[in-house]
Amino acid sequence: MISTMSVLHKVCALLMILVVGSAHAVSKPWSTADALATGRELHTATLLSSGKVLVAGGYYGGSLASAELYDPATNSWSAAGALLTARYHHTATLLSSGSVLVAGGGTASAELYNPATNSWSAAGSLSIPRNGHTATLLPSGKVLVVGGDGAANILGSAELYDPATNSWSAAASLANPRDRHTATLLPSGKVLVAGGYNVGFLTTAELYDPLTDNWSTAGSLATGRAFHTATLLLSGKVLVVAGAGNNAGFLASAELYDPASNDWSTASPLALGREYNTATLLPSGRVLVAGGSGSLASTELYDPATDTWSPAGSMANARDDHTATLLISGKVLVAGGSYHGVIASAELYDPEVKFNPGFLSLSPTRLLDTRFGSSTIDGQFAGIGAARASGVIDLVVAGRGGVPSNDVVAVVLNVTATNPTASGYIAAWPSEMAQPLASNLNFTPGKTVPNLVIANVGTNGKVSLYNSAGTTDLIADVAGYFSVGTDLNTLSPARLLDTRAGFATIDGQFQGTGALSTGGTLTLAIGGRDGIPSSGVGAAILNVTAVQPTAMGYLTLWPSDAAQPWASNLNFMPGDDIPNLVISKVSASGDVSIYNSAGNTDVVADVAGWFPSSSQLTPVVPARIMDTRPGAQTIDGQAQGIGAIQSNGTTNLPVLNRGGVPASGVGAVVLNVTVTEPTAPGYLTVWPVGESQPLASSLNFVANQTIANLVIMKISTNTQVEFYNGSNGKCHVVVDVVGWFAEQ
Repeated sequence: MISTMSVLHKVCALLMILVVGSAHAVSKPWSTADALATGRELHTATLLSSGKVLVAGGYYGGSLASAELYDPATNSWSAAGALLTARYHHTATLLSSGSVLVAGGGTASAELYNPATNSWSAAGSLSIPRNGHTATLLPSGKVLVVGGDGAANILGSAELYDPATNSWSAAASLANPRDRHTATLLPSGKVLVAGGYNVGFLTTAELYDPLTDNWSTAGSLATGRAFHTATLLLSGKVLVVAGAGNNAGFLASAELYDPASNDWSTASPLALGREYNTATLLPSGRVLVAGGSGSLASTELYDPATDTWSPAGSMANARDDHTATLLISGKVLVAGGSYHGVIASAELYDPEVKFNPGFLSLSPTRLLDTRFGSSTIDGQFAGIGAARASGVIDLVVAGRGGVPSNDVVAVVLNVTATNPTASGYIAAWPSEMAQPLASNLNFTPGKTVPNLVIANVGTNGKVSLYNSAGTTDLIADVAGYFSVGTDLNTLSPARLLDTRAGFATIDGQFQGTGALSTGGTLTLAIGGRDGIPSSGVGAAILNVTAVQPTAMGYLTLWPSDAAQPWASNLNFMPGDDIPNLVISKVSASGDVSIYNSAGNTDVVADVAGWFPSSSQLTPVVPARIMDTRPGAQTIDGQAQGIGAIQSNGTTNLPVLNRGGVPASGVGAVVLNVTVTEPTAPGYLTVWPVGESQPLASSLNFVANQTIANLVIMKISTNTQVEFYNGSNGKCHVVVDVVGWFAEQ
């Protein structure tokens, strides 16, 4: 049988000491609101004087004329009068009178909504059809419309709407035509227009002075961008976030405009790049950024006082081209948008509920690649050169690849040693602490070895990586993180089992008991040892090593009160010393069973942490959910015998409602992924279906090798995970599920 746990060589310590916490309920600031009657994207949402929200127009297979009213008191929608002209990518502005001015959207027409009569009336016409423009209410009560995409070209013109005469007039034109820009009313009464698109992504910004009807140059953005957001902060500065940029895909960068100096400065970046997102100023002065392109359900909070971002929980639906409206209550209503089609759902964010994610999974993201010419998510720690003998790399993990800048306890890293020149090991530990007498993976010359590491993060946001001998390139991909308040209880590594004669354990139990023989099973007590409670333990994190086996075989671990599963946790060859990381469910009495398939082998087990029975992690008895080999079996007959993954080929695997994983409410799954019978060297990448393939790998292999790695994989809205074979040959893949994390 093939091991499907990670080959973590001589992992003496997985984690450093943390304060042991109790199980907790994860706070969720997001809740479901009543759905729109009609799904829509590229619509507008306006808070009325009554406290209700008017949603108007949008796109669903064509331009929409329908409008709806949301009542926060009843959490329900009702029909509003229909627009006179269907439109999308228009603007909507609340006037001093309480009426709402809607303008443009592929048309030159404008109209007024009267809340008292729930009806629309004509409001004159713009001089030219436009969409992707901006509309800003000026202190005079007039509305300034700027730029946009015209019928034939991108516009630099601007127009003023006067509610007193219900008519439009020309305003001075921009120096640089643009669309998909932002316009922000400053405390001075001037309007800041920033970024946008015109042939390329613009860095320019301009200031409009209503008193003189003139534009002047503002400082330039550091990064050209469009489809971004701009938010006026309580300080009077303007925060510009995300968007699309030249050759950069979705931007994570942020910048601050200071009217006093008429210049920009760099702000801390988002954890994830995004465009078509929303940004909402909260009463606290923080800014809520929600959703965006890239299939994002994630949200983030910006704190101007500390210039930091923190996670704000996940929406139930990934979405972009949606709206976000601050309600009188201080809550935020998010409505509509698009995700694999137009959606009608709506959600409410409550800033009074502090988000405490516990564990949050991420799409794999590369944070380190020392090889020359390599890339990382943000260019940091790319191509820095191989780690030298006895050298240390202090890797910044906080604020990168989806990991927040603060409140992070530990990160899940897939660490790979490649091109080593000598036999040695890599140790990982939180920076600013003493290096432990421990290691996280072993390597031999010329081999490529990947291993999953759950590494504590130092107070400086870094993880230190030590190379013991020779030189070796290192690659690190982040797959998730544990935040402050997590119910993961980590321990200073302690030996609970050593069958070898003359070797000790933490308490004298299970030491020198003799090698496990063919077909032998050992029941190992976990509960009540090394500070682990005698009850209430759901799962244990164990570093298990097979020492000097006499035959080729495997070890299987499972809770001792369950039947032995059709799965395994590590493979070995005669004479090997092979350790693997195991997250094993524990029996009600606190025990784990260990089975040896062939020959005689000594077994060593060190405990590095545990989860309580009531936890965000739900461990399951290992279950095989994919085996591509001919004649193979899985737990339910799905994904069995489907054939090897071909060179540069992919296959999708359903994981929900299988092997003890529920059909919904799952944020991530814990998978043991094994490559076997590869015909050429290469790598395997695993990621959520529906998201872009990441620049990351889950495990590396050489021809004819059997190698495994533990994978903690985010579940997207699609509910499947995808496997890519990055080699010039084919390979078989085996997958066992061992647990799942609740959706956050």
